[in-house]
Amino acid sequence: METAHLVTLGLAYEGSGRLAGSAFEPILKKCDGFLDEPLSTAYETRRARAARVLEAAEAVKAVEAALKAQGAWHSMARYQIIGYANPAKRARKAADFDKTFAAFLATLEALVSAPAKVLGEKVE
Repeated sequence: METAHLVTLGLAYEGSGRLAGSAFEPILKKCDGFLDEPLSTAYETRRARAARVLEAAEAVKAVEAALKAQGAWHSMARYQIIGYANPAKRARKAADFDKTFAAFLATLEALVSAPAKVLGEKVE
C-alpha cells in the first residue's frame, strides 16, 4: 500500500492541528503519490500541497457552515461534502494533484452558495 500522501497530511497537520485529515485521505490517495524529485524540491512540493489541503479544509468548513444555516448539518457532513466534491473518486489510475485539487476547490466554492446539492436536493 502506497502511503506517500501521509507526508502531505503530516505537513498539513503541522500547519493546523485541527485538520480532519482522515476525511481527505480518499482524495489524496488518488492524486498524491511518491515524487520523483530531489528531497529538497520534494519537501517544498509537499508543503505546497499541504497548503492546498488546508485551503480545501477551510472551504469544507464554509460548506458545513452553509448547511448549518439551512438546518441540514449532520455529524458526517464533512465526509459527505468531500465525497461529493472529490473529482477523483471513480478514477482507476493516479490523478494529477494540481488538476484534482483545482477541480475539488472549484466544486467546494460552488457548494457554499448551494450546499443542498451535497444532500441530493435539487437546487434552482
